[in-house]
Amino acid sequence: MPRAIQKAQARGEHFDAGTCEMTERDTEFLPHWLVSLLPLLAVFVSYSILHLDIFWALMIGIGITVVFMGKYLPKQDFRGNRINVLQSLVQSLNMGASQYPNAMLNVITPSGLAAVITSTAAFGLVIGMFYGLSAALPIAAVALIATCVIVGITSSPPAALMIVIPNIIVPIALQAGTDMGVHAAMITRIAAIAASTFESLPFNGMCVMLMGVSHCTIKESYKPMGVISVGFTLIGAIVCTILAILVPEMFGIG
Repeated sequence: MPRAIQKAQARGEHFDAGTCEMTERDTEFLPHWLVSLLPLLAVFVSYSILHLDIFWALMIGIGITVVFMGKYLPKQDFRGNRINVLQSLVQSLNMGASQYPNAMLNVITPSGLAAVITSTAAFGLVIGMFYGLSAALPIAAVALIATCVIVGITSSPPAALMIVIPNIIVPIALQAGTDMGVHAAMITRIAAIAASTFESLPFNGMCVMLMGVSHCTIKESYKPMGVISVGFTLIGAIVCTILAILVPEMFGIG
């Protein structure tokens, strides 16, 4: 990233707000960063540790936000008129509600696409292709290729892992007489790294949402994202696979 910034500066490029609306704010009148973490921690603890329903976990987070950060809400409406705390809260909730549908659609669209793809007959042919590869390649290489392909199709690392491990790798290993108990550490490491490669292709929901929020097009903003999140992670996954094949002792095999 520093190299990319230096090259841009050498071309005479500089920061441009684009179509984003820039407003001057008093940065001193902002909550302490520890206070800002409280709602996030509350949602995490409520949902992941206390196992509350996600609705109540989010409500707790919103409640803590209102209690600890209510004084930081805007004191004026969009027309510049002074408003009280309740009106400011309603205004903030309305702003969040207006942005929510687009964010939700951008995130769930790839998931819906993945569900449709995995239910087609063509997806079965893809699975069969990996079975064919297992005759010529080590199981570590098959894990790498299969995970990269499936995560590219589904745009979801968890979905890719849930498809690849039980539906591709384990049957191939059992068919070849491979002890998955011995190779589990190797396979899970390779698959976990490979699952973070093609998840961030331009049509990924989070990439689309991020570019939408920043008012940037794919042409303007995706190259650095692709180099860092796809290119370098793919190199890491390939290196991990090569080490698994050449030096299996690193994974407790041998």
